[in-house]
Amino acid sequence: MKSKKIIIAFIALLFANILVHAQDTDEKKFKHEFGFDASRILNGIFQTSNFNGIMYRYHTKNGSLRVRANVDYGHSPSQTTSSSSSYFVSGYTNTNTSIATRDKQYNLNSQLRVGWQWVKGSNNISAYMGEDVILGMVGSHSGRTDESYSDDKYTTSVSKNINNNSNKGYTYGLSSFGGVIFKLNSRLRLTIETSIDIYMTSTKNTSEDSRNQSTTYKTTWSVNTTSTANSANIKDNTFYMNFIPLNMFMLSVMF
Repeated sequence: MKSKKIIIAFIALLFANILVHAQDTDEKKFKHEFGFDASRILNGIFQTSNFNGIMYRYHTKNGSLRVRANVDYGHSPSQTTSSSSSYFVSGYTNTNTSIATRDKQYNLNSQLRVGWQWVKGSNNISAYMGEDVILGMVGSHSGRTDESYSDDKYTTSVSKNINNNSNKGYTYGLSSFGGVIFKLNSRLRLTIETSIDIYMTSTKNTSEDSRNQSTTYKTTWSVNTTSTANSANIKDNTFYMNFIPLNMFMLSVMF
């Protein structure tokens, strides 16, 4: 929360500096606009979108064509190991055991939005509304591998358990939006936008679970090996309708 306050304070100081020191040149009819959407950093203060993204707008007399790309990606691998040694006096047996666990997780949520907006207002403040087509891709994966090794006077045992769960799919729908554009100077713009998103997500979930265990008997030189595997595929279609009060908080430049 503290880091968010620092970021918000930095943005506020940046805008204040722009308003105080920016000197407008002769007004030109700029048609192109490129900006960075930083609405996610305000999450917790407002309900925002789950993305940081970029946007391009092409302005005409009747409105603006807009293309917006958003990506949210996370990756968190980890590994833990442990070992132990025990000695049983009654059986004169020394046992060495080691266990290793590896976890791997990632998630991906990306969207491409293409649409049109109608703009109306004064030179310094403009209101707009429009529609976007939403196309996206979602995916997640979580996996765990457990390996154990045990050795004593009579046997050597090795086991390996693997569990993987993957989720992949696509998103498609529509977004109705409205917002306000503030003219900071001849080139810089600040856009604040709200939206209602209606979309469908089609996903396929795949889970795999396998277990392998091998035991070697030192006294008889025999090996006992067992292996089991299970898998499942589940398809799912989910409908969403979300109202997002702060769908965009973008600083952009005209050129």
